[in-house]
Amino acid sequence: MASLVWKNMKNDSYEHLCERFPCTVGMAGQLFPVFWNEYLVRLNACQRIGVDPKESSMFVSKYPGENRWKLRFLSLRYMVASIFQLICLFLPARRIETAKPIFAFNNLSSRRFFSDKTIPARMGLYNFHDFNYPHILQILSIKELIGALRLAVQNYELFVSGCRQKCAALGENWSLFRRLTQCGRLTYFDAILHFMAFEKMAGTIHFDGHFEMYITILSMLREHGALGKLVGYQHGVFEYPPAGRKYIPMFTDEYHLLFSESEAWIRSNMQKNTACKFILNDSPVSLKFQMYAKKPRAYVVAFAAAEFFDNDQIIVNRILSIRRRLGKELSVLVYFHPFFPGVIKSALRDQGVEGFNKVRHKNVDLFITRCSTLGIEYQRIGVPVIFVPFGDGICVFESGNFNVAKSLEDMEQKICKLLQQPRRDI
Repeated sequence: MASLVWKNMKNDSYEHLCERFPCTVGMAGQLFPVFWNEYLVRLNACQRIGVDPKESSMFVSKYPGENRWKLRFLSLRYMVASIFQLICLFLPARRIETAKPIFAFNNLSSRRFFSDKTIPARMGLYNFHDFNYPHILQILSIKELIGALRLAVQNYELFVSGCRQKCAALGENWSLFRRLTQCGRLTYFDAILHFMAFEKMAGTIHFDGHFEMYITILSMLREHGALGKLVGYQHGVFEYPPAGRKYIPMFTDEYHLLFSESEAWIRSNMQKNTACKFILNDSPVSLKFQMYAKKPRAYVVAFAAAEFFDNDQIIVNRILSIRRRLGKELSVLVYFHPFFPGVIKSALRDQGVEGFNKVRHKNVDLFITRCSTLGIEYQRIGVPVIFVPFGDGICVFESGNFNVAKSLEDMEQKICKLLQQPRRDI
């Protein structure tokens, strides 16, 4: 008798899920697309042309035999953090008000896009930034959280089977795909939770991400009519996918461009909705530049460091070697990404490099970057710019006149050539 009551309760719960979350239930076993764009970005990090793959932050995932304990540590850290996040959802906290559109974000680099018209809310099971903002998942009740867990457990094997089949059809290595995307049981549960939360909101959602799984989830829900409106904001430049692959495009109703140079590529490669309205938000100069205290007759080269230091040290070493043999006094500046590790900042400064966290200087003679949007900002004020993408392109390369180095040797030649030109008077 007890087992019959329990079975009926489970059936009622499942029927409630099907009725309340039809898109989530219907797509639960077919979530391969959710991880595809993220996989391509991480695969790029492992395949930089002319760069030792061990320099990549993805090296740990690509070569598990050499990093077994690191992989286990990363998995354990993600598991502990996710469990702690779930516990926090039950604690007294600011609840999400759905009277206004929601701006879903991962970190406060998105803050520049916030407005009075939207309510910011954190997303991501592993997101511990800024607890003063509510979390997307707080819209779910305890019953719905349990239902999401049950849905994830029931459909996980179907999901894995589907991913294996898709990888085989696309010629991808399933084991590598799984490691780079970390799409195990917990990550899959994370995806199901966000499917349900976004579907429950059902209204207008704003975002500024590119490739993470939460953006693909939003796009899929909007394409299936489970969201009222989806509005995207370009916060940086889009990286070309690895050779022979294509990104899954987004389905948005409105997309705010940061740079006009990006529009042609985004329209062709990253937008599925032909009726999407593009809005250009760029300006001739959007940064507040300061003046650098130059030494007399000295040249100044500035480099924009990336968030995870994949190839930055290699580029900095080349610039320093040029300084030693150029026969000119050369100041080397490094502009750190907001999340740049402090230990590496100290190491760079020990090499005779001047590092800056938020300050950007107007009177530099040359600016170098892999794919930072600072390159576009500097080009707009007349500073020569060299992009060093290590074989990868970015969306702005299809519009505008940019110096693009095909290799580190090509970068060195371009640096020397540009430093031989007449000085800029600023």
